[in-house]
Amino acid sequence: MKIALFNLREDEKKSLEKWQKQNPDVEIVAYSETLTADNTHLAQGAQGVCMAVLSTVDEGVYEKLQAMGVKVMSQRSAGTDMYNWDKMRELGIMLINVPVYSPNAIGEYVITSALYFTRNFNQFLPAGKEHDFRWHLPVLSREMATLTAGVVGTGNIGRAVAKLFKGMGAKVIGYDVYENDAARELLDYVSLDELYERSDVITFHVPATEDNYHMVNEEAIAKMKDTAVLVNSARGSIVDTQAVLKALDEGKLKGVALDVYEHEFDLVKKDLRGQDLNDPIMDEILQRNDIIYTPHIAFYTETALDNLLGLALDESVNYLKTGDSKAIVNR
Repeated sequence: MKIALFNLREDEKKSLEKWQKQNPDVEIVAYSETLTADNTHLAQGAQGVCMAVLSTVDEGVYEKLQAMGVKVMSQRSAGTDMYNWDKMRELGIMLINVPVYSPNAIGEYVITSALYFTRNFNQFLPAGKEHDFRWHLPVLSREMATLTAGVVGTGNIGRAVAKLFKGMGAKVIGYDVYENDAARELLDYVSLDELYERSDVITFHVPATEDNYHMVNEEAIAKMKDTAVLVNSARGSIVDTQAVLKALDEGKLKGVALDVYEHEFDLVKKDLRGQDLNDPIMDEILQRNDIIYTPHIAFYTETALDNLLGLALDESVNYLKTGDSKAIVNR
């Protein structure tokens, strides 16, 4: 059995070595390159392909992989909106993702980001650099136990976030199209409008779908508290970034943490020091102290890297051996 692994980063090599020691019967050929229609020959002889892409996969890739005998493609993340599910299904190529790899890592990011704003670090830190060390009302904080946290999307990650907020004493409410009993043990379900109206912190854990595109827009923000903190560590497309900037300019929101950005494909994982980003929206984001921007790293822990690579390969092998996998997303 042979699997061609693409987009291998330096920080994944230890995880790959660990997996190979545990699975000596599987041949892995690994490349740092992204798989494109021009280099599919690198997967010659492989029955599976493992990738970690952020942008849309070249359409010509699928037919070439099928012709070479590839039966399964796996994505080292939960998100799979970069792939053409219908085309893959038509060609008989199964797509596997890693839906759960380290919900706690993302939960920690959400809590850290929320506290940064609720405890006014975005005001204390720049003030200190100006030698302003006053205690005064503009920077008087509220404790998390006095706040209401709204969790939009109550799957594995949303529940991990809710558990952490609840552990800090916050009142936790949630919204999901598909409610579940496990979440009910941690939060009270409400309508999305009520969640927007009541929450002091709102965190999003939903997929990138047509229905969710720009769900955080001017209309939604208008329903929120002027002091609300927003955290998006899900997908960039769910937030209308210009609407958020407008709201902050008008004093509508207290702060916003963006680990994802709707135009992030030209930025994430790249060293662009000294270069013009050619993105005026991102330029503004980076200049503001009421926005935290991080480059899609909410998940980025040693535990998560081991799980992302290991589970993607495990389920690829499982499919190739048995003809099925619990992680197939394009049945």
